[in-house]
Amino acid sequence: MATTRSARRQLISDLKEEGKLIGLTDDSLAEWVKEELRRVEDAKVEVVAKVCNPVPRLRDVAAMTVDEDLGAYVRHFESQAKRQGIDPKDWSLLLTDKMSGQLKTFLVETGLNLHHDFESVKVKLFTHAGFNEEKYRVRFHQLVPTHDDMRSFAVNTEAALRAWVQQSGIKETFEDLMNLLIVDRIKAVVTCDLLERLNGAAKKLCMMITGWR
Repeated sequence: MATTRSARRQLISDLKEEGKLIGLTDDSLAEWVKEELRRVEDAKVEVVAKVCNPVPRLRDVAAMTVDEDLGAYVRHFESQAKRQGIDPKDWSLLLTDKMSGQLKTFLVETGLNLHHDFESVKVKLFTHAGFNEEKYRVRFHQLVPTHDDMRSFAVNTEAALRAWVQQSGIKETFEDLMNLLIVDRIKAVVTCDLLERLNGAAKKLCMMITGWR
């Protein structure tokens, strides 16, 4: 106990010196020291919580390789995490551990590795990696069955369609889905040069077309 009190007194003394160095007056210094002590105590509680409640380990999911598809990898990660009963609030940290290179750096530097809203983290990760609406639209059309495996083809097609719809930001009503498909057909029949100019305006054009019906 004496050691703890001594350490606290030393901490307060150090904080006061630090506060004076940054130009705090007596009144503001006392409040600042109090706030810094609270931060230190909160940090200690967080460390104890992490030791007592360590993040669970995710089995049967290898680290993502350079040539793996990010969308397919994250779907596998999610299915395994659900099957193993891992709390979704821990998924962001676990996924970060499986990433490497620029993707891992992005998650750590933005603090997304500590976020509990995995869906939000996933959207930001996909956007950073270039998995936007257009990429999933193209992927949806380019998928083909391999080795006559129609089951995998159906699963991958559904996943690409869902990702395409999610990245488009529509409300998933019948009208919105229909507009998405109309825009898709417009993009499919124009030249590459025109497509570049249309990408920003195709949705507005679609709204005009559907408004004429």
